[in-house]
Amino acid sequence: MNKFKIILLAISLLVVGGCVDNKGEIRYCDVGDYAADDFTIALDYRIPEGDGPFPTIVFVHGGSWAAGDLSEYWSEIDEAASKGYTAVTVDYRLTAEKDENDKSKYPWDAQIEDVKCAIRFLKANAVEYKVDVDNIGVAGFSAGGHLALMAGMTTDIPRFEEEGQYQEFSASVNAVVAFSGPTDAIELYNTATPKAQAQKIAVDFMQGTPDEVPATYLDASPISYVDVAEIPILLMHGDTDTRVVIEQSITLVNLLDAAGHQEHPFIVYEGNPHQWAGEVRTHANANMFAFFDKHLKGDPSTPLSCSPYPSCEG
Repeated sequence: MNKFKIILLAISLLVVGGCVDNKGEIRYCDVGDYAADDFTIALDYRIPEGDGPFPTIVFVHGGSWAAGDLSEYWSEIDEAASKGYTAVTVDYRLTAEKDENDKSKYPWDAQIEDVKCAIRFLKANAVEYKVDVDNIGVAGFSAGGHLALMAGMTTDIPRFEEEGQYQEFSASVNAVVAFSGPTDAIELYNTATPKAQAQKIAVDFMQGTPDEVPATYLDASPISYVDVAEIPILLMHGDTDTRVVIEQSITLVNLLDAAGHQEHPFIVYEGNPHQWAGEVRTHANANMFAFFDKHLKGDPSTPLSCSPYPSCEG
């Protein structure tokens, strides 16, 4: 392909694709100040062959609540559909979008409002997307893991469902899988590295430091909702993670233990940092599907696998 054709192709992609995160096919909610034809708040989906309805998995991407997009989970929604799930990957409002004062236009709690609206959208359109509304799971990595936990642990809390349509439907789900997810926003501010970058992300997200807006940090922390958490939760974390230290998952596990929460297995990926790929991601995904098979399909035949990670505590 010559240089002229490459330039034309690049221009055409920009025209068709719009801004970077306009990759979803379906605009699931009207939120923020997006134009009617802006698919920033969008989702992609895959549906298995057959009549349905099918158990459903909603995947939530990472990116420090400031970046990333739903393409992070394109391969997983393909795999999930091949395993008999309606599978969805969602975008949500990002803190990187700034107002005229260079403040985030969409700080907390816009992100959880969007994830919950996507779940309500799926329930409202269950026939079209062949969604089994009684068997919905949420999974995510890093910031997406945090939002998955929040979606699962904050059922019917009105302040998290103030934006978006389909208010007649509950955003409740039936199981959660969190990969390397933050659970304590104050400790994330204090322990994540690189420190300056991590604290800027937190301040953009919360609109202040923990000293300035402590209630917001607590509001955004899954550990604040342990006493009302009822659904099964699978946590997976690498023990050399420095961006979201493993103590984030350990703290949540210990609190769930103390609260008598019935099922929250914890798998430690020994020697693995924040980002996972290759064999580790394949292993973690296999555990995710085994967990969802048990809780969304009623099929416990595939146990969670620790091997070959001796620190696994699942």
